[in-house]
Amino acid sequence: MKRILITWTSSWIGKAIAQYFLNTWNMVVWISRTNVLQNDLYKHYTCDLSEIEKRNDVFQKIVDSKVVFDVVICNAGVWAFWKFDSLSQKKNEEMMQVNLLSHIQLLHNIIWQIEEQWSLIFIWSVAWKKFMENWAIYQASKFGIRWFAWWLSKELSQSVHLLNPKIVDTLFHKDIKKYLHHGETKITDILTCIDNITTKKEIRFEIDL
Repeated sequence: MKRILITWTSSWIGKAIAQYFLNTWNMVVWISRTNVLQNDLYKHYTCDLSEIEKRNDVFQKIVDSKVVFDVVICNAGVWAFWKFDSLSQKKNEEMMQVNLLSHIQLLHNIIWQIEEQWSLIFIWSVAWKKFMENWAIYQASKFGIRWFAWWLSKELSQSVHLLNPKIVDTLFHKDIKKYLHHGETKITDILTCIDNITTKKEIRFEIDL
């Protein structure tokens, strides 16, 4: 039996990943604000990952379920591309909570619920390797994930991967394409790469698509 846990499946990349694995895996568990897939055969946890107490409850439910995962995909992310002095403290905290701290907390909770040969995949981006104007807090949260993933790859015996697509063909990049000049990555390329990771055909830590 193959079991996968995905964060943030309400839209874009996470939704595509969940839909893809619904057809091939025995159990797909996802965490998102809304259950857009509406599939009663699989488990959905409703949660806004920026709200600490609510995610504490959801993470505990996952622990209590005693499901052992083969793959965990950390995909959750929110953004605000404005100058630092124009961002509210609430928006700053939301980005740090969702993009970085929720992943750290989730993995700390479920580290004992993973198979010996599990795969941990972080959805990152080629673009975040560059210093981008007006992205101070967003990039701080994303760079935090990069180094967190790197040290997990050293400390854990399992496979840890940082998956770096370019501009993906989703609405996520609709309003910021003019700032980015990194080419495009198809959703199908991301799914193929995840497939290769889960079948051990891909073993690199950092994978640029």
